[in-house]
Amino acid sequence: MRRSYYQGREKTIKVALPLKFRLKGRRAFDEFRGNALVYFQRNIVLKVVDCKDNMAFGFVIPKRVGKAVKRNRIRRVLSEWIRINIGMFPSNKHYLIIIRHGKRSSKKIIKEICELAKRVTDAG
Repeated sequence: MRRSYYQGREKTIKVALPLKFRLKGRRAFDEFRGNALVYFQRNIVLKVVDCKDNMAFGFVIPKRVGKAVKRNRIRRVLSEWIRINIGMFPSNKHYLIIIRHGKRSSKKIIKEICELAKRVTDAG
């Protein structure tokens, strides 16, 4: 009798930002070009646009940050932090998080996005 591949192993649970909170497609990103509020930090730029539907987040991480493995790790860390702390952001807005070029650790990026979230919340 053959053992199943998953027998005796725990199934991994995917924990990610739900699809309804993600910005997808060119049209969604183009809305940030005109009338976006922009918040700057040393390593991060946060653009905010009012919208009619629920909040959504988009990420822009240029190739200058590193190779695909590093960019994807930063994207995963950011989306996980947003999933946990989604209450810090006002609803009915779309958010675009742009990582500036250079070598950045995940801890520094999380610290800066936390400060930007506080500024967005204070601005209303």
